[in-house]
Amino acid sequence: NQRIANVDRLIDQAGRPIEFDASGAASLAKQKWEPHTSAGSPGHEQVTVDKVACLKLKVGAEARGAWQLSANLPAGKYVLEAKAKPAGVVPVGAATTAPPAPGQPSPGVGIGLRGGQMSAPIVGTGDWTVMRQPFDVTDGNATTTLRLQLYAKAGEVLFDLGSLRVVKAK
Repeated sequence: NQRIANVDRLIDQAGRPIEFDASGAASLAKQKWEPHTSAGSPGHEQVTVDKVACLKLKVGAEARGAWQLSANLPAGKYVLEAKAKPAGVVPVGAATTAPPAPGQPSPGVGIGLRGGQMSAPIVGTGDWTVMRQPFDVTDGNATTTLRLQLYAKAGEVLFDLGSLRVVKAK
């Protein structure tokens, strides 16, 4: 019924609670990751590659796309973790291994917060790489938007869905 669909949509927009285990880690594999386009026409797909469930981003011309997750996290310090596998990623601008300024996209493959700090980028072609990005939540009543991003002229990236997690920083 329409009322139930509207309530589900509102819950999705507000973000679903993240449940942490005894070690302080929370898997994000079963959360609702949404495709997002910031520029150009990136491709978004959920695929299985070598028996690994993945979120895929692909660009053939300059574009910036992401998979995003709205989450309700209590105030605190966290680390977003993801395994990424780039293929032919040609970054927009000069290749760098330095993290971008807060609020700026990583040129290449990056993870982090929408409008917040993103990780140091990875570019080119490579094997599975563990990416980690620390972040703070100062307002536990606000929704935090986690982001897996590709900002490139060409290439693609796979994010291992089973590797996606948030860990409480010690």
